Amino acid sequence: DNPYHSATHAADVLQTLHVILHGAQLQAHYLNPLGLLAAYMAAIMHDYAHPGLTNDFLIATSDPLAVRYNDRSPLENHHAAASFAAMRRPELDALAPLSAEQRKEFRKLVIDMILATDMKQHFALLSQFNTQHRLTAFKAADHKTERLLSLQLAIKVADLGHLGESLEVHKRWLTGLEEEFFRQGDKEIEAGLPISPLFDRSKQGVSKSQVG
Repeated sequence: DNPYHSATHAADVLQTLHVILHGAQLQAHYLNPLGLLAAYMAAIMHDYAHPGLTNDFLIATSDPLAVRYNDRSPLENHHAAASFAAMRRPELDALAPLSAEQRKEFRKLVIDMILATDMKQHFALLSQFNTQHRLTAFKAADHKTERLLSLQLAIKVADLGHLGESLEVHKRWLTGLEEEFFRQGDKEIEAGLPISPLFDRSKQGVSKSQVG
């Protein structure tokens, strides 16, 4: 029922990630078929079972997800864990044909990519990525680390992919995001919490903040 974090958003992120991976030839230089499958699955799973609330709200209200994950990226940890829990059901086990080693490799990449979508990690990831590229100039880079960071940035860009769409498409996505924010603002009022910036229905929302 989320206006923004929905199955349609997951499909949009998947399609955008596909364009990024192939446009930048990352699938040729960084990914074997298993890695490509993991990247696509990370896009599909990255907001699975989203409650339509932010990490800050979950932490402020001591939500069970925040308690379970010790206030550290509770949403992103939940999306990954809930997705893999669902795939434990035999009829949903898409990984059944894989060997134990392949499942381990697949799971690690999916989790690392999903956790990267927490915006609180944005600047730390950018800093790590830039450091790796500076090291590349001196042939001192860890290529496994550079590969992972590139894929993490790719899914982050895909997660915000509607910013690169036509204005009308972007506005439709923004309308959904704004309504989801307002719904949280309503809950913050009910809980006696300060209303988060841009989450107050009585004031300008996130759509107005996009106007340059």
